[in-house]
Amino acid sequence: MKFDRSTFIQKYLSETRDNLERINRLLLELEKNPADLPILQDLMRSLHTIKGSSRMLNISSMGDVAHHFEEAVEHVTKREGGLVSSVIDIFLETSDRMVKLLDDVALEQSSPTEDILENLQHIIDGAPKTIATPEPVSPQKVKPVRQAVHIDKTVFIQKFLTEAMGYHKTLADFAKVTKPGAELLDHTIRAAHTLKGNARMLKFENCGNLAQRLEMMLRALKGRKISWKAEVKRAFDYACRSIGEMLEEIKKSGDDRTKNAPLIDLLDQIAGGRKIDASALSAAFENREIAVKPSSVTATGDAVSGDRLGERLIHAGLITREQLNHVNQTTDAKTPLGERLVGLGLVTRDNVHKLLQEQKATRELLGQVRVTKTNMEHVDHVTESRREVLADQSIRISLDKLDVLIKLAGELTPHQIKNNEHTRSLSQIYIGLHRAFKDLRLKTPAESLSEDARDRLEEMDRLFGRLSSLIKDRREATAALELVHNDIQQSTLGMRMIPLRAIFDAFPRAVRDLAKTLQKQVELVIEGAETEMDRKMVEKLNEPLIHLIRNAVDHGLETPQERLNAGKPEAGRMRISAMLEGNSIVIDVEDDGRGLDLERIKARALEKKIVQDAEELKRYSEHELVNLIFHPGFSTLEFITDISGRGFGMDVVKQSVEALKGYISIRTAKNVGSLFTIHLPVTLTALRALIVRAGHNQYAFPLPTVEETVKITRADIIQVIDRQAIRQRNQLIGLYHLLDVMGQPMDDTTRQREEYFAVIARASGERKAFIVDDILDERDIIVKPLPSYFHSVRQVSSATVTADNEIVLVLHVPELIGQTRQVMVSGQPVAPKKTVSRILVVDDSLNTREIEKTILQAYGYDVETATDGLDAFEKIKMNSYDLVVTDLEMPIMDGFTLTSKIRATDTVRNLPVVMVTSRESADDKRRGLEVGANAYIVKGSFDQTNLIDTVESLIGL
Repeated sequence: MKFDRSTFIQKYLSETRDNLERINRLLLELEKNPADLPILQDLMRSLHTIKGSSRMLNISSMGDVAHHFEEAVEHVTKREGGLVSSVIDIFLETSDRMVKLLDDVALEQSSPTEDILENLQHIIDGAPKTIATPEPVSPQKVKPVRQAVHIDKTVFIQKFLTEAMGYHKTLADFAKVTKPGAELLDHTIRAAHTLKGNARMLKFENCGNLAQRLEMMLRALKGRKISWKAEVKRAFDYACRSIGEMLEEIKKSGDDRTKNAPLIDLLDQIAGGRKIDASALSAAFENREIAVKPSSVTATGDAVSGDRLGERLIHAGLITREQLNHVNQTTDAKTPLGERLVGLGLVTRDNVHKLLQEQKATRELLGQVRVTKTNMEHVDHVTESRREVLADQSIRISLDKLDVLIKLAGELTPHQIKNNEHTRSLSQIYIGLHRAFKDLRLKTPAESLSEDARDRLEEMDRLFGRLSSLIKDRREATAALELVHNDIQQSTLGMRMIPLRAIFDAFPRAVRDLAKTLQKQVELVIEGAETEMDRKMVEKLNEPLIHLIRNAVDHGLETPQERLNAGKPEAGRMRISAMLEGNSIVIDVEDDGRGLDLERIKARALEKKIVQDAEELKRYSEHELVNLIFHPGFSTLEFITDISGRGFGMDVVKQSVEALKGYISIRTAKNVGSLFTIHLPVTLTALRALIVRAGHNQYAFPLPTVEETVKITRADIIQVIDRQAIRQRNQLIGLYHLLDVMGQPMDDTTRQREEYFAVIARASGERKAFIVDDILDERDIIVKPLPSYFHSVRQVSSATVTADNEIVLVLHVPELIGQTRQVMVSGQPVAPKKTVSRILVVDDSLNTREIEKTILQAYGYDVETATDGLDAFEKIKMNSYDLVVTDLEMPIMDGFTLTSKIRATDTVRNLPVVMVTSRESADDKRRGLEVGANAYIVKGSFDQTNLIDTVESLIGL
């Protein structure tokens, strides 16, 4: 029988992906315990498995890397002190590349592996090559949701091209020089650097990458690491010619789609001092590739806007939009979308084939572009054996369909409640009728009744017996139905439950890489990763947790030297845990670092006018002070970087957690550490609630937020300055009428009652008591989203419907408690009229100046520009500015010198300075901090929101 390789690919992909996840986890454990033999054996076994299965299926690239990886691990563990940090870096990078190679297998593509094999060979030979410190592999930093002002990129392309052509000419002229002098070399380095920065500002990444390589070569030349030999000149010339072609491409199409990875690899090697063969250089120059971006794809089967294959797959419930976006961003758009999705195991070929046929028929009816025969044949070529292997004992169900099923199960709840009430009512009616019938018989002697009357009484007796039996049967059926209903509800909700491991597993690597970037040591402990939550909640929980982790590593934990000076272990300790408490999930993010500085928080609150004056600040409790860090734009850091400091992280955390119907609380102690605790419901679909009545409406308090219910009298109410309170267990708790907090009218008779019911609720570390008219019930409810016109009522999160079709509003307790501050404040001062802030933008590139000026003006700032540091300093002495945005590398006076001069001048020493530059090394950031800059933005990660967030955090909007 002929061996069919395709029948084993899906199993290979699944098995290898599991092994790679295990390898990544084992490497992190191995870094902490280099001599742990079981970890080493498990690592070697996983690598050996990948090597064997890859070679069995003739997947040579993966097999070769796995073989070298296995051999490198074996060699390094035999050497004393071999598992150093730089070796682990290479191993982790290799693991990342193997994930990419696995994606290539699924998509039937190939990627070069020479560089990673060379790194592994260095380790085998005993001379490990050091790689650059990796950027943290955590998900992208989440910015607050703001409506971005549309900036038309095309407006700046012509200006970019005008400048870029000049810089390109400078670089091309340099390539012809026989013996470059120091002044010409500096001038050319500046041209390459500015071209790189300008290209990256407009997201011309391919052009920016080549310009960066030229800058690296020029700096290596200046540092005498390489000499201006023939092969170096040739490589420089090839790179210049490639940039020239890119600029022509940008002029024609508005984009730089030409990639040349082989040439870039060789330029890196040349800058490192390695000699390259002329033929290899020439071949690399010719190996250019047009990278078609997803947004511009008109690939067969996905060409007509509004009727795309991806949209059809989403509509059919076969994939989610998140999966589609991920595939478009991470796979080669030249391969048809259907093939990419099939290769990744997201859909079957039958699914794609069916939808392409539907799409074809639709387009024929509408007279639109038809799907070509070639593409249809490309999807049709699957063999029958391949189909059998793809068949599984499970089926893929979209979350949207699952949501519908959960909703339908939830719709049974009010009917079940009504059924129970009807059964109870029937029982009560029967008891009443039967009692009346018995009384009638007792009062009427049988001998006084006619025979016909006695027969009727006996018939009624039999009917009462039958009715009693029927009611008993109904009670039993109702109880059985309730059990089945509860099982259906729990089972459907359970279908969407996944363990938190889905996001927790990425944190060790993210913490490790971030700590390495910040030159800190962190021991991470993860507990409760198997705790299950609603899948939709788990996905949305990732972003706030990443914020808390980044803050803990960057803000909270000290450097090793600082910790030693404070008498702490050199490595900081961080704990992430999850556990089920009743009907809630509790997630802790804890560190043993600096803790929150309350005095610094007070100072920043006054500085940013969050609190009006020091007298008002004195009335704040420690808990209220700590919660100020959740205020938009609040940060205690003096220096803003691309990692942290803009003050929007904690605001985003609070918003994200509250959007999940939860709340966050903080415990902190100076030089001891901080504990951030997130309280969340297990699912957003159902919850247990306390139902109350206030006025004409019913409200539901989520039960996890309810501490207790109490009955109080007017005598129990204590007047404390401008608020009311009750004393409960020797603690004063603020007391409010729920209707007042909800902004609903309330008559005087309600206020003057002698007795009240009160619900004591807790969220975000605060407790408040709310007066209600009545406490009705405690039960499980199925929540429903609110209509759009309710979104401004922040104290309400959702709604449910009773058995009598009465709407019950589900209260959002964190916002309800926050609203109590507005209830007790009277005569609040009117905010002063805002003045327009003036900003000075400094850059030697006209295009960069115009881009930054346009963005800032679009957000309402008054902006002036300067061409270099000297021009800027003259303007600063003559005019008044609220902030300076400056480049670093400029002629006459650079950004470091400008910032130093500002800090040395008494009249402007407190003027905020933001550095926007292409230089992204830790040394440059450190120097920026030393000279007194307030923020440091790298042009490679530049976008308008990044800039505006930074400016707003320093001077407001």
